[in-house]
Amino acid sequence: MRSLVAAASLWVGIPLTPLAPIPLKQGLAPVALSGAPTPGLAVTPTPLAPATPLAVSPAVAAVQPLAAAAKTDAPAPADPGGDLFDGRFSPKGDLDADFNALHASVRAGQAGPLPEAARSARYLFVGGMFASRTNDYFGANIRRLDALGIEATPVKLDTQGRRRQGLRAIELAVRRAPGPVVLVGHSRGGVLVHDWYRRAPAALKAKVERVILIQAPLTGTPYADHALTGWWNRVKLRFLGPLLFRANLFRTVAEMTPGMRRHILSILPGWEPGDLAKVYTLSTSISSLRGFYEKRRLLLERLGVPDSDGLVPVSSSQVPGARNVLLRDVEHKHTVLQRPGWFKRLQGYRPHPGYDAGDMTEAFVRLMYR
Repeated sequence: MRSLVAAASLWVGIPLTPLAPIPLKQGLAPVALSGAPTPGLAVTPTPLAPATPLAVSPAVAAVQPLAAAAKTDAPAPADPGGDLFDGRFSPKGDLDADFNALHASVRAGQAGPLPEAARSARYLFVGGMFASRTNDYFGANIRRLDALGIEATPVKLDTQGRRRQGLRAIELAVRRAPGPVVLVGHSRGGVLVHDWYRRAPAALKAKVERVILIQAPLTGTPYADHALTGWWNRVKLRFLGPLLFRANLFRTVAEMTPGMRRHILSILPGWEPGDLAKVYTLSTSISSLRGFYEKRRLLLERLGVPDSDGLVPVSSSQVPGARNVLLRDVEHKHTVLQRPGWFKRLQGYRPHPGYDAGDMTEAFVRLMYR
Protein backbone atom coordinates (compact mmCIF):
# COMPACT_ATOMS: atom_id res chain seq x y z
CA MET A 1 0.00 0.00 0.00
CA ARG A 2 2.83 2.39 0.86
CA SER A 3 4.40 1.84 -2.56
CA LEU A 4 1.09 2.56 -4.27
CA VAL A 5 0.68 5.78 -2.31
CA ALA A 6 4.25 6.79 -3.20
CA ALA A 7 3.71 6.06 -6.87
CA ALA A 8 0.42 7.93 -6.94
CA SER A 9 1.83 11.01 -5.22
CA LEU A 10 4.88 11.14 -7.48
CA TRP A 11 2.74 10.54 -10.58
CA VAL A 12 0.59 13.55 -9.77
CA GLY A 13 3.76 15.64 -9.76
CA ILE A 14 4.22 19.35 -9.17
CA PRO A 15 1.85 21.68 -11.09
CA LEU A 16 3.68 23.29 -13.98
CA THR A 17 1.92 26.66 -13.89
CA PRO A 18 2.81 28.92 -10.94
CA LEU A 19 -0.10 30.20 -8.89
CA ALA A 20 1.53 33.63 -8.64
CA PRO A 21 4.38 35.29 -10.54
CA ILE A 22 7.75 34.55 -8.96
CA PRO A 23 10.45 37.15 -9.62
CA LEU A 24 13.70 35.74 -10.85
CA LYS A 25 16.53 36.40 -8.46
CA GLN A 26 19.94 36.85 -10.03
CA GLY A 27 22.59 34.36 -8.91
CA LEU A 28 25.33 35.82 -6.76
CA ALA A 29 28.97 35.01 -6.40
CA PRO A 30 30.48 33.61 -3.19
CA VAL A 31 32.06 36.24 -0.96
CA ALA A 32 35.49 35.45 0.44
CA LEU A 33 35.70 35.88 4.21
CA SER A 34 38.79 36.15 6.34
CA GLY A 35 38.95 33.80 9.28
CA ALA A 36 35.97 31.76 10.46
CA PRO A 37 32.60 32.64 8.93
CA THR A 38 30.31 34.67 11.15
CA PRO A 39 26.67 33.48 11.18
CA GLY A 40 24.26 36.19 10.13
CA LEU A 41 27.03 38.34 8.69
CA ALA A 42 25.65 41.13 6.49
CA VAL A 43 27.15 40.76 3.05
CA THR A 44 26.91 43.05 0.06
CA PRO A 45 25.71 40.95 -2.93
CA THR A 46 28.10 40.70 -5.86
CA PRO A 47 26.80 39.63 -9.30
CA LEU A 48 28.41 36.58 -10.85
CA ALA A 49 31.31 37.46 -13.11
CA PRO A 50 31.99 35.57 -16.34
CA ALA A 51 34.48 32.73 -16.17
CA THR A 52 38.05 33.90 -16.53
CA PRO A 53 40.59 32.01 -18.65
CA LEU A 54 42.89 29.72 -16.70
CA ALA A 55 46.61 30.28 -16.68
CA VAL A 56 48.49 27.75 -18.76
CA SER A 57 52.07 26.57 -18.73
CA PRO A 58 54.49 27.86 -21.39
CA ALA A 59 54.54 24.37 -22.94
CA VAL A 60 50.80 24.42 -23.46
CA ALA A 61 50.75 28.08 -24.51
CA ALA A 62 53.31 27.30 -27.19
CA VAL A 63 50.89 24.96 -28.90
CA GLN A 64 48.59 26.81 -31.26
CA PRO A 65 44.98 26.02 -30.30
CA LEU A 66 42.93 24.47 -33.05
CA ALA A 67 40.43 26.67 -34.82
CA ALA A 68 37.89 23.89 -34.40
CA ALA A 69 38.34 24.03 -30.64
CA ALA A 70 36.39 27.29 -30.46
CA LYS A 71 33.12 27.10 -28.60
CA THR A 72 30.44 25.75 -30.92
CA ASP A 73 27.09 24.04 -30.82
CA ALA A 74 27.93 21.86 -33.83
CA PRO A 75 28.01 18.07 -33.32
CA ALA A 76 31.30 16.29 -32.76
CA PRO A 77 33.37 15.68 -35.91
CA ALA A 78 33.03 12.48 -37.90
CA ASP A 79 36.76 11.87 -37.61
CA PRO A 80 37.22 11.49 -33.84
CA GLY A 81 40.70 10.04 -34.21
CA GLY A 82 41.95 12.92 -36.35
CA ASP A 83 43.29 16.39 -35.60
CA LEU A 84 40.89 17.14 -32.75
CA PHE A 85 42.32 14.26 -30.75
CA ASP A 86 46.06 14.67 -31.10
CA GLY A 87 46.84 15.88 -27.59
CA ARG A 88 46.25 19.56 -28.31
CA PHE A 89 43.40 21.30 -26.52
CA SER A 90 42.03 24.77 -26.05
CA PRO A 91 43.58 26.49 -22.99
CA LYS A 92 40.34 28.37 -22.29
CA GLY A 93 38.18 27.74 -19.24
CA ASP A 94 35.28 26.55 -21.42
CA LEU A 95 36.07 23.11 -22.77
CA ASP A 96 32.99 22.22 -24.81
CA ALA A 97 34.80 21.38 -28.06
CA ASP A 98 37.54 19.48 -26.21
CA PHE A 99 34.96 17.33 -24.44
CA ASN A 100 33.01 16.65 -27.63
CA ALA A 101 36.17 15.54 -29.42
CA LEU A 102 37.04 13.15 -26.60
CA HIS A 103 33.46 11.89 -26.38
CA ALA A 104 33.42 11.14 -30.11
CA SER A 105 36.69 9.25 -29.84
CA VAL A 106 35.34 7.21 -26.91
CA ARG A 107 32.18 6.28 -28.82
CA ALA A 108 34.25 5.29 -31.85
CA GLY A 109 36.65 3.18 -29.76
CA GLN A 110 39.61 5.36 -30.78
CA ALA A 111 40.40 7.05 -27.48
CA GLY A 112 43.58 5.10 -26.88
CA PRO A 113 45.04 4.09 -23.50
CA LEU A 114 43.68 5.80 -20.40
CA PRO A 115 46.21 8.12 -18.70
CA GLU A 116 47.67 6.23 -15.75
CA ALA A 117 47.12 9.23 -13.46
CA ALA A 118 43.36 8.75 -13.83
CA ARG A 119 43.60 5.47 -11.89
CA SER A 120 45.46 6.93 -8.92
CA ALA A 121 42.35 8.11 -7.04
CA ARG A 122 39.11 6.64 -5.74
CA TYR A 123 36.01 8.24 -7.27
CA LEU A 124 33.27 9.08 -4.76
CA PHE A 125 29.80 9.77 -6.21
CA VAL A 126 27.17 11.89 -4.42
CA GLY A 127 23.67 11.73 -5.87
CA GLY A 128 20.93 14.33 -6.06
CA MET A 129 17.42 14.20 -4.62
CA PHE A 130 15.80 10.75 -4.88
CA ALA A 131 19.06 9.16 -6.05
CA SER A 132 18.72 6.52 -3.33
CA ARG A 133 15.19 5.76 -4.62
CA THR A 134 16.07 5.70 -8.33
CA ASN A 135 17.05 2.48 -10.09
CA ASP A 136 20.52 2.53 -11.72
CA TYR A 137 21.34 6.10 -10.63
CA PHE A 138 25.10 6.45 -11.35
CA GLY A 139 25.03 2.80 -12.47
CA ALA A 140 26.39 3.42 -15.98
CA ASN A 141 28.97 5.89 -14.65
CA ILE A 142 30.38 3.48 -12.08
CA ARG A 143 30.26 0.46 -14.40
CA ARG A 144 32.36 2.33 -16.96
CA LEU A 145 34.96 3.34 -14.38
CA ASP A 146 35.11 -0.25 -13.12
CA ALA A 147 35.75 -1.41 -16.69
CA LEU A 148 38.60 1.10 -16.93
CA GLY A 149 40.19 -0.22 -13.76
CA ILE A 150 39.16 2.80 -11.66
CA GLU A 151 37.80 2.30 -8.15
CA ALA A 152 34.43 4.06 -7.85
CA THR A 153 31.70 3.95 -5.24
CA PRO A 154 28.67 6.01 -4.20
CA VAL A 155 28.82 7.87 -0.89
CA LYS A 156 26.29 6.35 1.50
CA LEU A 157 23.84 9.07 2.53
CA ASP A 158 20.13 9.84 2.51
CA THR A 159 19.85 11.90 -0.66
CA GLN A 160 16.65 13.53 0.62
CA GLY A 161 17.93 14.02 4.16
CA ARG A 162 19.36 16.89 6.09
CA ARG A 163 22.12 18.96 4.56
CA ARG A 164 24.29 18.60 7.68
CA GLN A 165 24.12 14.80 7.49
CA GLY A 166 25.09 14.87 3.82
CA LEU A 167 28.13 17.04 4.52
CA ARG A 168 29.20 14.70 7.32
CA ALA A 169 28.83 11.65 5.05
CA ILE A 170 31.08 13.23 2.41
CA GLU A 171 33.72 14.13 4.98
CA LEU A 172 33.65 10.62 6.45
CA ALA A 173 34.05 9.07 3.00
CA VAL A 174 37.05 11.29 2.22
CA ARG A 175 38.66 10.55 5.60
CA ARG A 176 38.24 6.80 5.16
CA ALA A 177 39.66 6.74 1.64
CA PRO A 178 43.16 5.21 1.77
CA GLY A 179 44.51 7.58 -0.88
CA PRO A 180 43.51 10.54 -3.08
CA VAL A 181 39.89 10.93 -4.15
CA VAL A 182 37.86 12.50 -6.93
CA LEU A 183 34.54 13.91 -5.72
CA VAL A 184 31.64 13.69 -8.18
CA GLY A 185 28.31 15.31 -7.32
CA HIS A 186 25.13 15.51 -9.37
CA SER A 187 22.37 18.10 -8.81
CA ARG A 188 21.86 18.56 -5.06
CA GLY A 189 24.78 16.16 -4.57
CA GLY A 190 26.97 18.59 -6.48
CA VAL A 191 25.84 21.40 -4.20
CA LEU A 192 26.80 19.33 -1.15
CA VAL A 193 30.20 18.47 -2.67
CA HIS A 194 30.83 22.14 -3.51
CA ASP A 195 29.87 23.36 -0.05
CA TRP A 196 31.80 20.63 1.76
CA TYR A 197 34.97 21.30 -0.20
CA ARG A 198 34.79 25.05 0.39
CA ARG A 199 34.70 24.52 4.18
CA ALA A 200 36.92 21.40 4.40
CA PRO A 201 40.11 21.44 6.48
CA ALA A 202 43.35 21.77 4.56
CA ALA A 203 44.40 18.16 5.21
CA LEU A 204 41.26 16.78 3.60
CA LYS A 205 41.37 19.25 0.72
CA ALA A 206 44.84 17.93 -0.05
CA LYS A 207 43.34 14.43 -0.52
CA VAL A 208 40.92 15.69 -3.20
CA GLU A 209 42.47 15.59 -6.68
CA ARG A 210 39.42 16.76 -8.61
CA VAL A 211 35.94 18.12 -7.89
CA ILE A 212 33.30 17.36 -10.55
CA LEU A 213 30.00 19.24 -10.27
CA ILE A 214 27.34 17.91 -12.65
CA GLN A 215 24.24 20.07 -13.24
CA ALA A 216 24.43 21.43 -9.70
CA PRO A 217 22.26 24.48 -8.80
CA LEU A 218 25.10 26.26 -7.02
CA THR A 219 23.29 29.63 -6.99
CA GLY A 220 19.86 28.01 -6.78
CA THR A 221 17.02 27.48 -9.20
CA PRO A 222 13.68 29.30 -9.52
CA TYR A 223 12.09 25.87 -9.97
CA ALA A 224 12.65 25.31 -6.25
CA ASP A 225 10.78 28.55 -5.50
CA HIS A 226 7.94 27.32 -7.69
CA ALA A 227 7.90 23.91 -6.01
CA LEU A 228 7.22 25.62 -2.67
CA THR A 229 4.25 27.56 -4.09
CA GLY A 230 0.64 26.43 -3.58
CA TRP A 231 -1.12 24.44 -0.86
CA TRP A 232 -0.90 21.07 -2.64
CA ASN A 233 2.84 21.38 -3.15
CA ARG A 234 3.32 22.27 0.50
CA VAL A 235 1.16 19.34 1.62
CA LYS A 236 3.20 16.91 -0.50
CA LEU A 237 6.54 18.22 0.70
CA ARG A 238 5.70 18.70 4.38
CA PHE A 239 3.51 15.67 5.05
CA LEU A 240 3.88 13.08 2.28
CA GLY A 241 7.65 13.58 2.24
CA PRO A 242 8.20 12.36 5.82
CA LEU A 243 5.62 9.59 5.31
CA LEU A 244 7.12 8.21 2.10
CA PHE A 245 10.78 9.23 2.27
CA ARG A 246 11.36 9.84 5.99
CA ALA A 247 12.60 13.35 5.17
CA ASN A 248 11.23 16.88 5.30
CA LEU A 249 11.22 17.53 1.56
CA PHE A 250 10.02 21.10 2.09
CA ARG A 251 13.29 21.88 3.83
CA THR A 252 15.34 20.00 1.23
CA VAL A 253 13.75 21.85 -1.70
CA ALA A 254 14.09 25.18 0.14
CA GLU A 255 17.88 24.63 0.18
CA MET A 256 17.88 24.96 -3.61
CA THR A 257 16.07 28.31 -3.79
CA PRO A 258 18.16 31.27 -5.00
CA GLY A 259 17.57 33.13 -1.72
CA MET A 260 18.86 30.28 0.46
CA ARG A 261 21.82 29.64 -1.82
CA ARG A 262 22.78 33.32 -1.67
CA HIS A 263 22.82 33.10 2.11
CA ILE A 264 24.88 29.89 2.19
CA LEU A 265 27.39 31.15 -0.39
CA SER A 266 27.84 34.38 1.55
CA ILE A 267 29.03 32.57 4.69
CA LEU A 268 31.20 29.91 3.04
CA PRO A 269 34.97 30.44 3.14
CA GLY A 270 36.36 31.82 -0.10
CA TRP A 271 38.20 29.79 -2.70
CA GLU A 272 41.83 29.28 -1.72
CA PRO A 273 44.73 29.42 -4.18
CA GLY A 274 44.80 26.23 -6.20
CA ASP A 275 41.18 25.28 -5.47
CA LEU A 276 39.68 26.27 -8.81
CA ALA A 277 42.34 24.30 -10.70
CA LYS A 278 40.66 21.15 -9.32
CA VAL A 279 37.09 22.11 -10.20
CA TYR A 280 35.29 20.90 -13.33
CA THR A 281 31.62 21.55 -14.02
CA LEU A 282 29.28 19.87 -16.48
CA SER A 283 26.23 21.92 -17.47
CA THR A 284 23.51 20.92 -19.91
CA SER A 285 20.61 22.65 -21.61
CA ILE A 286 17.57 21.66 -23.65
CA SER A 287 15.61 23.67 -26.18
CA SER A 288 12.93 21.73 -28.04
CA LEU A 289 13.96 18.18 -27.19
CA ARG A 290 10.36 17.36 -26.19
CA GLY A 291 11.64 15.04 -23.53
CA PHE A 292 10.96 14.30 -19.89
CA TYR A 293 11.91 17.81 -18.68
CA GLU A 294 10.42 19.86 -21.54
CA LYS A 295 7.46 21.20 -19.53
CA ARG A 296 9.78 22.18 -16.68
CA ARG A 297 12.03 23.97 -19.16
CA LEU A 298 9.05 25.97 -20.43
CA LEU A 299 8.15 26.85 -16.85
CA LEU A 300 11.67 28.12 -16.20
CA GLU A 301 11.49 30.19 -19.38
CA ARG A 302 8.32 31.82 -18.05
CA LEU A 303 10.20 32.51 -14.82
CA GLY A 304 12.94 34.29 -16.77
CA VAL A 305 15.51 31.49 -17.25
CA PRO A 306 16.23 31.14 -20.99
CA ASP A 307 18.84 28.36 -20.75
CA SER A 308 18.40 25.32 -18.49
CA ASP A 309 18.37 21.52 -18.42
CA GLY A 310 14.75 21.51 -17.26
CA LEU A 311 15.57 21.99 -13.57
CA VAL A 312 18.83 23.92 -13.23
CA PRO A 313 19.81 27.16 -15.04
CA VAL A 314 23.08 26.84 -16.94
CA SER A 315 24.41 29.97 -15.21
CA SER A 316 23.76 28.40 -11.81
CA SER A 317 25.72 25.23 -12.55
CA GLN A 318 29.00 26.85 -13.59
CA VAL A 319 31.85 28.11 -11.40
CA PRO A 320 33.61 31.28 -12.60
CA GLY A 321 37.32 30.56 -13.02
CA ALA A 322 36.88 26.77 -13.10
CA ARG A 323 36.88 24.47 -16.13
CA ASN A 324 33.35 24.36 -17.51
CA VAL A 325 31.74 22.07 -20.11
CA LEU A 326 28.30 22.80 -21.61
CA LEU A 327 26.34 20.20 -23.60
CA ARG A 328 23.25 21.05 -25.63
CA ASP A 329 20.03 19.01 -25.77
CA VAL A 330 20.96 16.90 -22.75
CA GLU A 331 18.41 16.65 -19.92
CA HIS A 332 18.97 16.83 -16.19
CA LYS A 333 19.36 13.07 -15.63
CA HIS A 334 20.81 11.95 -18.95
CA THR A 335 24.26 12.23 -17.38
CA VAL A 336 23.52 9.78 -14.54
CA LEU A 337 20.58 7.53 -15.51
CA GLN A 338 21.05 5.12 -18.40
CA ARG A 339 18.78 2.21 -17.41
CA PRO A 340 15.61 3.70 -15.94
CA GLY A 341 13.24 1.44 -14.01
CA TRP A 342 9.66 0.72 -15.05
CA PHE A 343 8.20 3.61 -13.05
CA LYS A 344 10.58 6.14 -14.59
CA ARG A 345 9.78 4.80 -18.06
CA LEU A 346 6.08 4.96 -17.28
CA GLN A 347 6.55 8.64 -16.50
CA GLY A 348 8.10 9.15 -19.92
CA TYR A 349 11.85 9.18 -19.20
CA ARG A 350 14.09 7.86 -21.98
CA PRO A 351 17.90 7.67 -22.19
CA HIS A 352 19.57 10.11 -24.56
CA PRO A 353 19.90 8.70 -28.10
CA GLY A 354 23.41 10.10 -28.62
CA TYR A 355 24.97 10.50 -25.18
CA ASP A 356 25.53 7.39 -23.09
CA ALA A 357 26.22 8.15 -19.42
CA GLY A 358 29.19 5.76 -19.40
CA ASP A 359 30.71 7.36 -22.51
CA MET A 360 30.29 10.82 -20.99
CA THR A 361 31.99 9.66 -17.79
CA GLU A 362 34.97 8.22 -19.61
CA ALA A 363 35.32 11.33 -21.79
CA PHE A 364 35.24 13.54 -18.71
CA VAL A 365 37.92 11.48 -16.96
CA ARG A 366 40.12 11.73 -20.04
CA LEU A 367 39.49 15.47 -20.18
CA MET A 368 40.63 15.91 -16.56
CA TYR A 369 43.77 13.79 -16.92
CA ARG A 370 44.70 14.55 -20.52
